Amino acid sequence: MRRKLPTGRINPIDGGPLRLFVDYEDAADFLGDYEENLARLEGFVQTERVVPVGTQVQLGLVFPGLIEPIVLDGVVSAQPEGESWTHVELFASATSRLQSIVERIRASDRRVVVPVIRVLIAEDNVHVCELVKTGLTTATRRELRDLAFGFETALDGGTALELLKQREFDAVLVDVYLPVLDGARLIRHMRTTLGLSIPVIAVSGGGDAARDAALRAGATTFLDKPIRLRNVIETLRQLVKV
Repeated sequence: MRRKLPTGRINPIDGGPLRLFVDYEDAADFLGDYEENLARLEGFVQTERVVPVGTQVQLGLVFPGLIEPIVLDGVVSAQPEGESWTHVELFASATSRLQSIVERIRASDRRVVVPVIRVLIAEDNVHVCELVKTGLTTATRRELRDLAFGFETALDGGTALELLKQREFDAVLVDVYLPVLDGARLIRHMRTTLGLSIPVIAVSGGGDAARDAALRAGATTFLDKPIRLRNVIETLRQLVKV
């Protein structure tokens, strides 16, 4: 199985081995790759960077909720010409440590992994989406070390509704004034058609009219724009059972 990864980058501290970071969707995604590839001491890295065969690398494995990256040493054993993936053969010395970490992840050891709050952000302003995602991610690293966030984004209400049909979320942050399907109608569909009872944080700069529309539709709470990340964080912690 080949995993989608960011481009490898040189260790900026000591100019050591090339470091490639594997960004998994979640713990289950990582464990699946472990069973299929990593347990056999091999990994497939998707990258646009050409890495010569024989290059010593460090494979950094990360996913939402993992407290510290899992760093494994290995060597590039193949990079087919014209392909966007690199095959990494891991050193046998990594076996026992990797097995130990996997066992602790499976046991939900809080010293290794923390609960992940899965949030759908339904917002047509891309900059607001990135602000919320970056702010919440930074907050977990600096102060909220007992939990992490995973995100999906939708730029219109129709897309958000389809995501809610296909995937499970712990909370939704929704702008009241969305294109295609506005926030109030989206919330109403969540509560009636889909039967979802998850917390919904409605946001808008539309004042009392927007607040009333969102709450009547079934929003759990309402925050005025411009939103403050501290309010979003505290509201999520209060509403979501971890």
